[in-house]
Amino acid sequence: MSTIERNHIGRKIEYLVSRYANDKIKIPEHQRNANVWTEQKRKLFIDSCKRNMPSPSILIYTDENDEQWFEDGLQRVTTLKDFIQDEFSDSSNRKYSEWCEIEKFRFGNYEIIVVEYSGATPEERVMIFDRFQNGSPLKTGERLHALSYTPLVKFTKEMFMKYTNSDGQEMRGKYLDRAQLVWGAIKCDNTDKRYDELHKLVALINGIVHGWKSCNGITKSYEELRETLMTPISNEMRDNAERVIDELLIIYEEADVRYPLQGKKHLNVQKTIGNFTGAIVYSLKMFPNDWERLHNGWLDFLVSYRKDNTLLETKIKKNVADCRNWTEGRWRTTYKHVFNIAGQSEHIKSPPSEDSDEDE
Repeated sequence: MSTIERNHIGRKIEYLVSRYANDKIKIPEHQRNANVWTEQKRKLFIDSCKRNMPSPSILIYTDENDEQWFEDGLQRVTTLKDFIQDEFSDSSNRKYSEWCEIEKFRFGNYEIIVVEYSGATPEERVMIFDRFQNGSPLKTGERLHALSYTPLVKFTKEMFMKYTNSDGQEMRGKYLDRAQLVWGAIKCDNTDKRYDELHKLVALINGIVHGWKSCNGITKSYEELRETLMTPISNEMRDNAERVIDELLIIYEEADVRYPLQGKKHLNVQKTIGNFTGAIVYSLKMFPNDWERLHNGWLDFLVSYRKDNTLLETKIKKNVADCRNWTEGRWRTTYKHVFNIAGQSEHIKSPPSEDSDEDE
């Protein structure tokens, strides 16, 4: 267990703004495209500081190179900097430059509690972030976005989304272009307002990388995803995952060749993990050496569905009514009905306890 050191320090506004403006406190990748506060929220925060009201603390992490990183509180410091630079006015419609010197002095000397900590392992940073956010109205996607440095989220972005690499370059996921051709648009960065797209893709990648042997595979439950967030992804695991992604996309691409999709509505049906993708991934993970049978079976079914879209209700949704959540039982049931497998297959283990999330 590491030794975490922390300090609670009252920092003046002028100190925080100066440190931030001079790049003394770094911005993690996950906060570079953070949703910006509304003007009303910015005005309210400025008013609270001006009135000397208490405000939430700021969380800063100091790494092994003595570089400091915003873990929480970037929007507050950005708001302070922008106001001092006259980029917006206060609740009285006055800009900072219009304040008298006494107002500026009091404002600049207003102190915000800063929690500075160091010595934490990556796993502990995840835990600290979770506990610091306890009670905040964050959705699972927003939590995952804030944990972009973890192996699972990082790998998800490298495969299917836009991301910033270690050199600060904007990159496109290896399979993003192919995925968008068969699933439609994939929202990235600030276009994914609550990071719902990221949430679903991390759930999918969890199943693709880790399968169902030691975890719950494709799951939307944050508590279950936490179990694998920090698990290292070896080169072998990465190669196996990319094989599954490639095979998954090949099935959809060849279905498009045989019977092209018509309209955005059908792309959305195909994109929804609970319809086809989850079960396809499940079968590819469970039977890695049975590609030809799985390829032909799924291809035939997808083409049949495109010719008769009632198959989604009669062949899949009707048969998973008792396991509508994202569980192994759902994917196994879908696979069995698509391939007309009677009874339990001895190759497939029993389903785990039900995922608490609702189906899409």
